Amino acid sequence: MEYLGYFASIIIGLSLGLIGGGKSILAVPILVYLFKIYPE
Repeated sequence: MEYLGYFASIIIGLSLGLIGGGKSILAVPILVYLFKIYPE
């Protein structure tokens, strides 16, 4: 499951880098659901 999170993080990072957006809202579900890091 951790490898899936790394892969998804790379895809999100590349796509946001190409678009030029700073939308971290796409990265939050990866951190919560795949890495089990909850915002406090």
